[in-house]
Amino acid sequence: MNIVVLAGGLSTERDVSFKTGDMVTKALRKNGHQVILLDVFMGYGEEEQDITGIFEHSEEASVKVTDIPGTNKTTYSTLNLKPRLRVDLDVITKGLYVEGYAALDFHFNDGKQINNPYDVYQYDAATDSYINRRDATGSISVNQWFNKDKTITLNARLGYSHDFKGGHHVDAFIAYEQSKYDYTGISAYRTNYLSTTIPEIFAGSDVAKDKDNSGSSNVTARQNYFGRINYAYKDKYLTEFTMRYDGSMNFAPGHRWGVFPAFSLGWVMSEEEFFQPLKNVVSFFKVKGSWGMMGNDNVTAYQYMSQYKFIDLNNTSSMCFGDEVVKAIYESRTANPLITWEKAKTWNLGFSSQFLDGKFGLDFDYFQSRRNDILITRNASIPTYSGLVLPAENLGKVKNHGLELIATYRDHSGDFSWGITGNFTYANNKVVYEDEAASTPEWQRRTGHPIDGMVLYKALGIYQTQEQVDNTPHIAGAKPGDLIYQDTNGDGNITWDDAIRLDKSATPKIIFGLTLNGAWKGWDLNVFFQGQADAEQLVQPTMNMATDFYEGRWIETNTAEQNATAKWPRAFIKQTYGDAWNGVASTWWLRDASFVRLKSIELGYTLPKMWTKSIGIENARIYVNGNNLFTIDGMKICDPEAGMFKNTDGYVVESGGVRGYPLQRMITVGANVTF
Repeated sequence: MNIVVLAGGLSTERDVSFKTGDMVTKALRKNGHQVILLDVFMGYGEEEQDITGIFEHSEEASVKVTDIPGTNKTTYSTLNLKPRLRVDLDVITKGLYVEGYAALDFHFNDGKQINNPYDVYQYDAATDSYINRRDATGSISVNQWFNKDKTITLNARLGYSHDFKGGHHVDAFIAYEQSKYDYTGISAYRTNYLSTTIPEIFAGSDVAKDKDNSGSSNVTARQNYFGRINYAYKDKYLTEFTMRYDGSMNFAPGHRWGVFPAFSLGWVMSEEEFFQPLKNVVSFFKVKGSWGMMGNDNVTAYQYMSQYKFIDLNNTSSMCFGDEVVKAIYESRTANPLITWEKAKTWNLGFSSQFLDGKFGLDFDYFQSRRNDILITRNASIPTYSGLVLPAENLGKVKNHGLELIATYRDHSGDFSWGITGNFTYANNKVVYEDEAASTPEWQRRTGHPIDGMVLYKALGIYQTQEQVDNTPHIAGAKPGDLIYQDTNGDGNITWDDAIRLDKSATPKIIFGLTLNGAWKGWDLNVFFQGQADAEQLVQPTMNMATDFYEGRWIETNTAEQNATAKWPRAFIKQTYGDAWNGVASTWWLRDASFVRLKSIELGYTLPKMWTKSIGIENARIYVNGNNLFTIDGMKICDPEAGMFKNTDGYVVESGGVRGYPLQRMITVGANVTF
């Protein structure tokens, strides 16, 4: 079998990747396979070379790396303080108390990265020798950074809790909280060092293009007044009411405060007289409902103010005054002083129940929420000469609905006890309103569709003959073996206007889980399965196959005629935007992301106390734990739970599992000891 092992790249794990790739390569060759070790950064030789016999000399074709110099050191420091105080005020009235805390969170991060060119030897078949491509690995450079952030929180609460005669219970409090977040960060970079003898910023090149430095700071703050009151009568009539008055520094004065109420009701029907004949079967039954409004200020700060950016002196758009090129400043974002809280109104109805003396439990909830005033930017054209960039406005609307179901069963027999818990969640959302450009085709609009739906070409198959290509709409340069794309607008050309929006995405509509547990004497076992359904991921082979997104290089191993009837589309070298690109986002590369995974299993044993107390140990438990032991899915090539990457325009680019680090299987052996 002919096999290509990919290794290397440009990450900090380059050396580890080569070592692992080398071991894999040797093992495969030992088993009789023709194997090439390929550097995913350097690629394989020149584009024009004949590669038909690439596997005939696989030993020579492999990339040779002599050393991987360079260092990367990062230090993280954290300081957390949270003193608390509570005073019971029974001298005033029973059940009255006051409490509060002050929290201080400090985080420091500093690091230095030193990069040094390294020798990379690549076999040249023409000269039967290795060529050092050290010049392609860069120059000596130093990158150094430091940042810190702190959060200070103050909280004070006055509360009251008391049981009254007749079965009345009241639990209430009022509270105040304020928090402030402060961030500062600086970084510096220089390259073209003469040597690594002095790896300090000052020792690098002083040429403008060889150095850079930057810094940033950010401050946000919040104030919150809130309270809650709970009332229960004989534990069968339950009410709760909360009120929040929240202020955020992320919005302009006059628009910083929002009022967010919520309430809930509960009725334990199983405590009513009319329910008593059913108690032998249904031991507990409670109906419940709630409504609430929540506010969101977790948005980009200071959008109510104009934002300005500097034009770098090396930028071609730098400003000239007379004979001098100066560092200019321009307005990158127009202010909107009217922005305020995003709001979500949520309600739910459900029940909680227990059967057979509590052995079996069933909980059900149906929920619906509507988010309003979501900050989005209008799709409108503004003349470039105006110098304005449209600000965000409280325009967007999204609706969510779904249900949750939890079922449990617990029982025991002598020393043996066991239980099973299953959970099921269905959730769906759609965009109620988004200001979309009038030119957006109907089949691409987000309104009425899930917020994270994908826009991509619809693939109809693979071209079999040149005649088929010539007689159908196609991307310029298409050949037999290329993908056929749907001409959605019927204009006879394949452009982005033909792409369609799908309601499915990498975000699953269904999530489920199953937990099994058992115990016998000192032994305990816990098994957890998780899964998802109604989700799809895009796995087209694009970015990870190249050092640059728009200049991806593909090795064309077969002719078009050979690929015309193949299972996969023709591979090719993309040189311009006009080339047929089989790796473009299309339905051809969609894969079902449903899965069932053994997420964890743990077996433990608690030592008898008669063994441990004699040596001063209160409790001791040993265990073995396994995570991600196996997954049943249809994707195989990557983690179906990884999600999707999107580009700056919000369009899905590829699966997170394709680009991210593979899911790791872990086995842990440990002990918990209490003295």
